Amino acid sequence: MLSRAAVPRHAIIKKLAGEEISKLEDLISVLSKLSQGSRVPLEYISYTDRHRR
Repeated sequence: MLSRAAVPRHAIIKKLAGEEISKLEDLISVLSKLSQGSRVPLEYISYTDRHRR
């Protein structure tokens, strides 16, 4: 699903559809509210950059 958006493997999702993502439950909650095929803003950092922020 996220590969179509060119999100690299092991990316850490920080924000999806305007909602902060800090744990898996947050991601599941946001995804469950989206309709299939919808396009929403996504913010992420790569796993290798996780200590730079």
